[in-house]
Amino acid sequence: MRRWFVSLLVWGVVVGWGVSASAQRQLPPDVQALQKIQQMKTPAEKVTALRQFFKDYPDSRFGLTARMWLFQALAAMPQSPEAELLAAAEDYLSKVPAQIKPTALNNVAWELAKAKRALDKAKQYSEESLKLLPPNAPPDSRAAYQDTLGYIYYQQGDYETALEWFQKALSQPLENDGEIRFHLAQTHEKLNQLDEALTHYLRVAGQFFEDEHTKEAEAAYLRLGQSKGRTTEELQRELAQSKKAGRDAALQRARYEKPAPAWELPKLEGGTARMSDFAGKVVVLDWWGSWCPPCRAELPHFQALYTKYKDRVVFIGMNWEQPTTPDRVGTVKKFMADNRYDFPVVLDHDQTAGRAYGIEAFPTVFVVDRRGNILYRNIGYRPGVERLLEAQIEDALSR
Repeated sequence: MRRWFVSLLVWGVVVGWGVSASAQRQLPPDVQALQKIQQMKTPAEKVTALRQFFKDYPDSRFGLTARMWLFQALAAMPQSPEAELLAAAEDYLSKVPAQIKPTALNNVAWELAKAKRALDKAKQYSEESLKLLPPNAPPDSRAAYQDTLGYIYYQQGDYETALEWFQKALSQPLENDGEIRFHLAQTHEKLNQLDEALTHYLRVAGQFFEDEHTKEAEAAYLRLGQSKGRTTEELQRELAQSKKAGRDAALQRARYEKPAPAWELPKLEGGTARMSDFAGKVVVLDWWGSWCPPCRAELPHFQALYTKYKDRVVFIGMNWEQPTTPDRVGTVKKFMADNRYDFPVVLDHDQTAGRAYGIEAFPTVFVVDRRGNILYRNIGYRPGVERLLEAQIEDALSR
C-alpha cells in the first residue's frame, strides 16, 4: 500500500518506458546513468553508483529520485551505519515538495520498519505523516499510514498498541486490505489470540488479487489450524471456500450493469466498425493510449486474452491518442507493430465513444454481454487484473 512518489513522467524517462534503444542512447547522460543504476542487482552497487551520480550530476533534475534510491539502498543493507542511513533519509526528506511530504515521511518510516532500523525515528516520521495528512485524504492513504505506525509498534514488540493501529486502519472502507489484515493476523498470533489470527489469515489467503502475503497467510492458516487439531482436508476446504468468496467479491466490485452505448468509429486498418456489428456476442472494450504507462502494463494481458478467447469473444482496443501527437494514426500503427499486438483497434480520437461510456481514466475495460449490456467496468491497472478479466469473460460467456 506504500508507493514511493515519483511522477509517472519522470519515472517513465528514467526506466525508459516506450523509448526505443536508439532513443535511449540519445537521452541525457544523467538519465542514462540512472537507468544503469536502476538495473543493478545489489544495494551496495547502487550506493556506490549513486554517490558517484551526485558528484557527476549535482544539478540533475532527477536528484530527488536519486536521493530516494540511495536511502532505499542503504535501508536494504543491514551493515550500513545507522547515522549514514538517517542522514540519507533527512537529505531526501529535505528536498521533497510540501505537497508530497506526508507520503514521503510515511514511506521512509515504512522502509525503516521493514529493515527494523532506527525504529524510534521511524515512529517520529510516521506520526508526523499522519499529522500532515489532509482530513479529506482517501481512506486507502490514511489506512496505509496507520498500518505503517502499527507495524513500527509491532517491530518494537508492543503488540497491544500495534493491534489498535491495525484495527483503526481496517475500520475504513478499503478496496484492498490484504497487507493490513495480514499484519493484524500476525499480531493476534503474537498475543496468542489464535482464533482471531485464523480468521484474518483465512481472509488474506482467499483474496482475489494476490500479493506477497497471500501464500504466507495460507501457510500460516494451515499451520495454526493443524496446531488446534484440525485436519488438513478440512482446512483446505475452508481455504477453497475463502478463495471463491474472494473471487465473487472482486467480481461484484466491478459490476456495472448498464446498456452499452452505440458507437461508430474508424478502424485502424481502414473501414468502419460499429457496436451493432457485434450483436449477440460477448464484447470486451479496452480504452487505451500508447502514451499511458498503465495501459502499457495492461495491454500484454489484453493481447493474451484476445489470443485465448478470440474465437468466442470480440475484443476491441478503443484507442485515444493525445491531440498534440503529430501523427496519431501512424503512432498507433507503429506501437501495435513494435509490440506485436494483433487485436482489432478502432480510433476514438474525437472521444465520441469515450464520452458516451463515461471514460474517466486509462485504461478502462468494459465487458459487455450478448444482450448488449455492460456487465463489468475495470478502471486502471493493477497486478492480477488479467485473472479478473478472465473471470468476467467466463461469467459473460456462461449467461
